[in-house]
Amino acid sequence: MNVLKTYITGMLTVFFMAGCSSDEPSATRTGFLLTLSDGVACEVGRTVPADLEKPAVSQFQVRIVNQATQSTAYEGAFKAEVPVASGTYTLTASAGENPVLDWDQPYYWGTADATVDNSLTPVTISCKVANALLTVTYANPEEFQTHYTDYKLRVSVATRSLDIADGETRSAYFQANSEVKLTFVGTLKETGTEVSRELQWPEGVTLAAGTHTQLSLTASIPASGAVVSISKATVTDVTISQTLPNEWLPKPKVGNFNGGDSRSIDYVETADAVPAQIPLTAASPIQDIQFSVAFNDENLCSLNGEYRLSTMTDEQKQAFATAGVTLPELGGTATAFDFTHLTASLWSNAGATVTNTIKVKLSANDRESDEQTFTIHTQGPQFSVSVYPGNIWTKEFTVNEVAVTSGGEAKLKNGMVYQYSTDQSNWSNISNVRQQTNLNPNATYYVRSIYRDVIQSNIVQLKTYPVIDLENGDMESWWAEERGYYYFDHKLRVYYPWSGTSFWNTNNDYTTRYRDASTQAFSTVYKYNSFPAVSYTKTVHSGTWAAELRSTAAGRGNIAGKTYTFNKVPGELFLGDISISESGAATSPNDSYTLIPGRTYASRPTGISFYYNYTPYTTDYWYVYLALYDASDNIIAEGSMQNGEAKDTYVLSNVSFVYKDEFVTASPVKLYIYFASSIYRGDDLPFGTDRSITTWYGDTQTTDKTRYGSVFRVDDISLVYDK
Repeated sequence: MNVLKTYITGMLTVFFMAGCSSDEPSATRTGFLLTLSDGVACEVGRTVPADLEKPAVSQFQVRIVNQATQSTAYEGAFKAEVPVASGTYTLTASAGENPVLDWDQPYYWGTADATVDNSLTPVTISCKVANALLTVTYANPEEFQTHYTDYKLRVSVATRSLDIADGETRSAYFQANSEVKLTFVGTLKETGTEVSRELQWPEGVTLAAGTHTQLSLTASIPASGAVVSISKATVTDVTISQTLPNEWLPKPKVGNFNGGDSRSIDYVETADAVPAQIPLTAASPIQDIQFSVAFNDENLCSLNGEYRLSTMTDEQKQAFATAGVTLPELGGTATAFDFTHLTASLWSNAGATVTNTIKVKLSANDRESDEQTFTIHTQGPQFSVSVYPGNIWTKEFTVNEVAVTSGGEAKLKNGMVYQYSTDQSNWSNISNVRQQTNLNPNATYYVRSIYRDVIQSNIVQLKTYPVIDLENGDMESWWAEERGYYYFDHKLRVYYPWSGTSFWNTNNDYTTRYRDASTQAFSTVYKYNSFPAVSYTKTVHSGTWAAELRSTAAGRGNIAGKTYTFNKVPGELFLGDISISESGAATSPNDSYTLIPGRTYASRPTGISFYYNYTPYTTDYWYVYLALYDASDNIIAEGSMQNGEAKDTYVLSNVSFVYKDEFVTASPVKLYIYFASSIYRGDDLPFGTDRSITTWYGDTQTTDKTRYGSVFRVDDISLVYDK
């Protein structure tokens, strides 16, 4: 038959070309130039029938063993040139498995000995079918069908068995020289009794490698059991050069997805397309392809149905092409369905897995392949949202971009909508992609992301920060006290910006520290030894009082003609506490103090505003510093400002918090605000001696001479919540 001869010639050509593909031997290379032959000269070859095509050269494994050392010089896939050192070797080539017993599973094997001597040595390995096979025909099927409702020949090797029924076209392959047991099994039509009979192998039958045993079974009228015998046994060595019946060519074959070992693919919606080819092969031109699709994907249901490729209309073919399916072609010996482009558009069912089923069967050389079923499972993408504390404010929040666990990040983000809710029932789209504004302070909200309006992420609960007014920001609450007397003068007064509890603080405890520890008396001090750096004033922006900060040079150890460097400090108003260290005698002290910043606070302002006026002493600058701390005492936001311009009337000033990106996951727990009358201290501090200063005590004004510098008045301090 011409079709078969073309098939055989093609296989021989594959072997031939493999041997001719190498370069000519080179003096600089040592090894083998390999060729595989089909063994026709030895009258062995592929025996049929079988469902597998003759293996291409690439399917062979080669092992090369040094005969002297028994070490393996090469073991792997066939290649035309194999470098080895000089020596004598045994070369073995094989393809396929050597099953104990199976349908249509030929095993190919061949060996050769060759010697290499500092050159490329050509060697041909003659390969043949190395296992044996058996086919069965039923000589008088009408007799079998008259007396039996069911019958077959059971072929057993060791614990493995196959049942060869009437009409079976497949061959049983087994290892050469195996002990094969033959048992006829049938059910008598007249009585329904199952009977069996072990058949003896005919004399002279050998089960050698590369042999094809064909048994013919004959049935006769049964008496009390099965009367079946082997009427004929033929053993042949069939080579590929012989003409065989067309129906004995291998059945066409539907391969697995992408030539692998699975008929199922998992795909995640929104991911990139995944390879999804179904290979179709045959020994002769493919005559027709039958297939059916059952897509549960809502976008593909219109394609569902059964089809025969030879009778499909142009409209049907175009519908598959539009959906991203490349249909196979008829007339060749190899083609494929390609669903790769289709996968990129598959949908899950609102995140639940959707199964799409494809069934395929093809016809060639008047035989049909087994129908194979393929499934593509479309899973929902997995993604989640989160909101950092640093992206939550009193009136707005910003959701982080989704974190994608599975699925295509670009496609997901492009089709993603972020939503918020107050009750987890009624959801609204976030107004500015991921940022929602115009919210209520100290309120609970829920956020999520949603894809295609049906696939949603986790739900995150958050709470906007409260608007917390700054305690005593208007500077109206003060605590003041007269403590003892100046030398030959009126009482010394001390001032603190609080009533009841301390929120704001000053450095007055340092500038007025020179007093008797037990009585707090000042009976022997002068104003240059103790004078408050901060007091209240009626020069205000609004209300009754404002804070007055003075750069002060008063302190322990000063004398009429000398001021210690450590006593030269700015007036400081701040949130926090103060720790004072006194050392040395009163006549030669060495004192210092430390500010302990911050008060408990849990919100996220954008800055502060305040009113001030300023009278600098020579060239000087007032200074403001802001900081927010987290629970680990990290500064998560800060801001500062300084200005040296004199202001006779109150003006408004604003200082913004600059939040640090590295602490976006932190929550604020402490607030620090610091005002100073100067950026200088110590010997750099501008101040004058014996200057007159007017202070208030209640409604009483007193003018004193002391050592002081710039005066910075602050009023109506408030936190700003712009977001």
